[in-house]
Amino acid sequence: MNTMQTTFELNASELDERFITALRTLFKDRNLKITVEAEADDELSRSLAETEGYTFTAAEFERLAADLEAGRKIETSGLKKVAIG
Repeated sequence: MNTMQTTFELNASELDERFITALRTLFKDRNLKITVEAEADDELSRSLAETEGYTFTAAEFERLAADLEAGRKIETSGLKKVAIG
């Protein structure tokens, strides 16, 4: 299978509906894998480390983000564990 990789470098504040619409326009009905790379932040890194090795849906991601924003511990039970390496 041939794959294509595109890198977008932007600030998190630039992620809005226009960006999502542009992705939909560019990639149409293709399946996407989105990887986020950011500067290390000790508190955020500790919190997100709990999700390493898991895969989750957009709805599960929204729940994780809401928990993090509210200062709650990220709950990984119910997420699908994937092999790394």
